Amino acid sequence: MKKRKGFFFLLVVSFVIIIVITISLNRVNRGRINNEFKELAIASGEAIKGLIEISGYHLVEQGEDALKNFLDRLYTNRSILYIGLKQNDELVYLLSRYEGYFPVVKSQDQIRFISSPIGMVFEVRGNFELPSSVDYSLFIGFDYDFLNSFEKSSGRYFLFIIGIILIIMLVIVFIVLRYDKILYRKNLQYLAEMEEKERLKDLSLLTSEIAHEIKNPLNSIYLSFNSLDRYFDTSEDAVFYKGAIKSEIKRISDIINSYSGLSREIVVNYSPIDINEMIDQFRVLKDPEMKQSGISFKIISDVDNFICDRDLLMQILQNLVNNAVEADAGSISVNFSSRKNILTLIVEDDGKGIEPEKIKTIFKPYESSKSKGMGLGLHIVLKNIRAMKGDIEILSGEEGNKKFRVTLTEGKLK
Repeated sequence: MKKRKGFFFLLVVSFVIIIVITISLNRVNRGRINNEFKELAIASGEAIKGLIEISGYHLVEQGEDALKNFLDRLYTNRSILYIGLKQNDELVYLLSRYEGYFPVVKSQDQIRFISSPIGMVFEVRGNFELPSSVDYSLFIGFDYDFLNSFEKSSGRYFLFIIGIILIIMLVIVFIVLRYDKILYRKNLQYLAEMEEKERLKDLSLLTSEIAHEIKNPLNSIYLSFNSLDRYFDTSEDAVFYKGAIKSEIKRISDIINSYSGLSREIVVNYSPIDINEMIDQFRVLKDPEMKQSGISFKIISDVDNFICDRDLLMQILQNLVNNAVEADAGSISVNFSSRKNILTLIVEDDGKGIEPEKIKTIFKPYESSKSKGMGLGLHIVLKNIRAMKGDIEILSGEEGNKKFRVTLTEGKLK
């Protein structure tokens, strides 16, 4: 009898210990997941802030009506609780789902979390100023109250775990500790994936609206340029530069489409391309910028023709070279080479290196060490390369010797 009482005593003590450990781990993990989730939200807020400032400036140049029409379309997104526009600190336009609700706080943070009567709000503010010294501030408040439902679902899942412990008791101790750790990682991974999809979805929505506003004047430029065609002479240089301008107008349109379709899969259009002709056009566009910045720039190629998507390859080259320029490089070299059906592109510069802890995340969206930019350039490079079944490596990230290597397998014509 005494042995049985001792056994039950140990069983109860063990059970209590298991519950205390499980509750502690559950609370710690939920707190860490919430903190990670908020960090992801802040990163997306930086990207949205950049888009607000860029698009707001260009739209308000066309008149406040153009900006307000854009905000009306944006407000159809149900995750947005309010949109407020201030002109020189005076509220001139407001859209709100709660009878004119618009929070007024002393905080100057452009990205912030607000506890309000309507729940948790995630607010992003972008500022832009016209040459006429008119200051604009655009506030967008997103619904962030889903964290409460996340907490409740975590609590229900915890009760399920406790039920398993009641049935299995001491035998489950080791399994619970390992399972809790695995569960935390899976939940964190799942939340990160869902957050990235939502960020790309929101970004695609904003850039689609911007693309809609930009495409009309871009088409007008293209049509006007075509109407001037008869005034050009037929010399080799005139034909070359005319083709280069048309190609760049098309590439601008394709870049806009690629940003507005970040959450969609890339469609690859394989065709034979003249690598040297593409390099010549790239030089025409980049050489003036390089000379003005005092950057030593050279491109070497032993490749004539290759089958791939010309626009995607041009965007890869453009983004990698721009990345080097923004890293304060004094010298940039580009090398094209091929072996059998493999194209190798190496971009090397002597600018700022990549911090070791950022090498693993440098291709993720919104990861940027620069004060300007949204951290999408290298992410788009990676998406383009993967779409063409290629690979990219960082051969060196050290300061003064940063080197990227891209390898692409030749495509097949349909």
